[in-house]
Amino acid sequence: DHATNRAILRELLAGWKALVEEAKDGFEALTILKEHEAQGNPIRLLLSDLQMPGIDGLALAQRVEKLCGSHPPAFILISSSQIELEGGIAPSIVKDFLLKPFDPSHVLDCVLISLGHAVKMTQFQVESSIETVPLGEGLDIMVAEDSPVNQRVISHVLHKMGHSFTIVENGQDAV
Repeated sequence: DHATNRAILRELLAGWKALVEEAKDGFEALTILKEHEAQGNPIRLLLSDLQMPGIDGLALAQRVEKLCGSHPPAFILISSSQIELEGGIAPSIVKDFLLKPFDPSHVLDCVLISLGHAVKMTQFQVESSIETVPLGEGLDIMVAEDSPVNQRVISHVLHKMGHSFTIVENGQDAV
């Protein structure tokens, strides 16, 4: 429902060559879904924020499940905090959950798994002698990142944390 989150997801998905339809709320999502169903071009994946005005993500999932019958789209719920479901049960079309801010690799894994694709999981354990220190606010940060999508995610997170920052496209520009 939030324009910034929609833009980030739209850019991520379009970067992976997905055809993206965007809705500002659950009611518009239902309208788009119905149009696609009527055209014989059903939507295969639906990502929805959990908390939206008018109709929340769970209610939207229930309506989509009823509307699409035996072939509903894979449904991913998005939240800025840990998702706790009343009664612990989500509609059966809910395949996964995403937490904001988005990690592009996690979004890709979530999408692929929700669509039934196998994802190779590798677990790394990193030991570090670096002590973790609380960052506080007001740091001046330089970020070298070539992906426009990652730049937007980083920009959003750092701005939200109250830091000033400069984003450059590569290490050479940072020097």
